[in-house]
Amino acid sequence: MPGHVTLVYDSPISFSGQYAATALLRETLAERGWTFDAVEFPALDRTAGRVRRYAAYLERVARCWRQLFRAVRRGTVLHVNLPQSRAAFAKMGWPMRLIGRLRPGVAMVVSLHGSVFMGWGPSGPVGAAFLRILRVADVVTVLGPGQRARLLEWGLAPDRVVVVENTCELEPATEAEAAGKQTLAPGEPVRLLHLSLLVESKGYPEYLEALEALSHRDLGRPVEAVLCGPPAFTSFCTRFTTVEAKVGWIEERVRRINATGAVSVEWIPGARGAEKQALFDAAHVFVFPSRYPVEAQPLVLLEAMAAGCAVLTTAAGEIPSTMGEGTARFLDDAAPGAIAEAIEEVVRDDALRRALAGRAVERVRTRFSVGRYGDAWERILDGLSGDLAPSSHPDPARTA
Repeated sequence: MPGHVTLVYDSPISFSGQYAATALLRETLAERGWTFDAVEFPALDRTAGRVRRYAAYLERVARCWRQLFRAVRRGTVLHVNLPQSRAAFAKMGWPMRLIGRLRPGVAMVVSLHGSVFMGWGPSGPVGAAFLRILRVADVVTVLGPGQRARLLEWGLAPDRVVVVENTCELEPATEAEAAGKQTLAPGEPVRLLHLSLLVESKGYPEYLEALEALSHRDLGRPVEAVLCGPPAFTSFCTRFTTVEAKVGWIEERVRRINATGAVSVEWIPGARGAEKQALFDAAHVFVFPSRYPVEAQPLVLLEAMAAGCAVLTTAAGEIPSTMGEGTARFLDDAAPGAIAEAIEEVVRDDALRRALAGRAVERVRTRFSVGRYGDAWERILDGLSGDLAPSSHPDPARTA
């Protein structure tokens, strides 16, 4: 029976996988009759003056707290998409713990996107604070078996930690459509795509350096490549420290590649909606050589699989459990030379591209369908909304 859910999440400064996952949950279940309201916590605007930025930030956080407590009084299931940062623990975790102490019958789901916590220990100050927040929740959702295993090691009850994998908004191709896409006429170019926020550890520098190496080889057919994404920064970025430095390096590398004629590359600083779908539809090979230390389950891989792309990627985070067997060409080494060799292999081998793309399409249609995703969330939320919800039998840890 559809019910009502209050979505609690962070407002992104640019694109955020957490934000996209929250929007996807809302859109999917709204089609099934669920209703929602939202508490969107602010991001800190670092472009304003110091006094103004913090005053505005604290005022908006306080406003969100008021919204949250009003929602609890009205009666709702809370779905909290929790960022893994000290700031999030303060602005979102504190009210959750207070609600768990004062209103232990309120049903709460915490969803984790990203794998920052995989590097913590449960007894350290950050890990301990994180664990106290999770113990308030009736259900904690994660993206893969590795994340679930870590939380069970930390002492969370197995029936409270549930794997809910992402889904793909793009309509998946059929196996026949994927095979047709990967069957090229003589002289037809192979089109490559890397689409992500331009964070160094997501692999865009190595992608461009691999393309530069390939631009001096005879690959048997032309290669047309796209780099799509806006410059972005995380705490793991060390190679470039300013937008100007990052943009300058990309533009110079693109210029050098395009000067050869054997490989062409275009940089598109971001794409959404129909423009993004067109990029995936046009691409034969999706190159995602992630070394991101907190990688989880990138939505772009599901989109590439759905579009009938042959995928080149790494074993970072939950990528292996996402891709499964035989659906991707895994890179043992994410250095430019190894990426260039893998790209050359799939450019030259039509049969390999067809096989990878066909298996990937089948996997995304069966395992990552919107229907399966919606069913998983309805099972969780129906349970919390019903008489047998875990919150009607509070865990003593919730009030500890």
